[in-house]
Amino acid sequence: MAAFTRTLELGEDAWDVYLLYGPEARWVGDVPPKPVYWMHQLGSPTGSSIPGPFLDTSAFAAHANALLAAH
Repeated sequence: MAAFTRTLELGEDAWDVYLLYGPEARWVGDVPPKPVYWMHQLGSPTGSSIPGPFLDTSAFAAHANALLAAH
């Protein structure tokens, strides 16, 4: 997913990424908008070179619930 690779500024293809968007997000053009929050499962929790946080389902759910509550 090259488009998400560019949006997330990753050094490798974007796969196993989990993204949260608010209601204001609009995909216009070739590159998707930046998510308000995201996590990934690239590499390992202790050895990943990816800039975003490694998937923690409880933390991701908390961010999703907070986003839903705010809108």
